[in-house]
Amino acid sequence: MAKLIASRTIDIADVSRMLGAASDADLAEVRAAVAENLPGAGDDLEQLIVLGRLEYESPADHQ
Repeated sequence: MAKLIASRTIDIADVSRMLGAASDADLAEVRAAVAENLPGAGDDLEQLIVLGRLEYESPADHQ
C-alpha cells in the first residue's frame, strides 16, 4: 500500500512490476485490499496491472 500511495516514480514502477508478475488470485486479494483501504485508487491500480503485464510480454505477443 505504501508504494501505491507514494508519488516517487521508482515506487510506482516497483508496484507495476510486482502486479505484472502476480497471479489472478493474488490480484484479487490486492484489489480487495485496495478497495477497502484506498477506495479512490482502483482505476490507478488497474492501469498499473496493465502496464506491469505489458512489461512481461515479449514483442512476439503483439504480432
